[in-house]
Amino acid sequence: MLSAVILVADYLCGPELLFPIFFIVPVILAAWNCARRDAIGIAIILSAARFGAEFLRKSGSPFAPDLLNSVIRGLVLVGLAILVARVAQQNAQLARRVKQLEGLIPICAHCKRILDEEKHWTRLETYIMEHSAAEFTHGVCPECAQVHYGLTAPNEGAF
Repeated sequence: MLSAVILVADYLCGPELLFPIFFIVPVILAAWNCARRDAIGIAIILSAARFGAEFLRKSGSPFAPDLLNSVIRGLVLVGLAILVARVAQQNAQLARRVKQLEGLIPICAHCKRILDEEKHWTRLETYIMEHSAAEFTHGVCPECAQVHYGLTAPNEGAF
């Protein structure tokens, strides 16, 4: 719909005012929100329609420059469609990969279990692994080694 409005405005303004720069808007929107092939199709249709409008407007004028301009315009718009579609695809992949813990997390003051969305008490490690990309390894800190096992560490690192 936006493409049609831009084409009509471009045609009605005549050869003095040029609207082809606005052709990037529907191409970008289609590439970001739809599929790459839809954006490429819109780019080709817009370029062909602009060529048709110029051909009708200037009947009898040189044909080759208008055709060359339309081909260049089409190639630029198709390149833009491919580039924006690729960026949109990468953005979607990153959004799927990123899992972030936000807000307040209800945690038991004694056992450190977390109350999840289904109102079940889940171990802290399990909750964090399910809601992020973090993984846990377990060890014993020097203080716990001393208190619970009577061990003293030669250095301050974990066991």
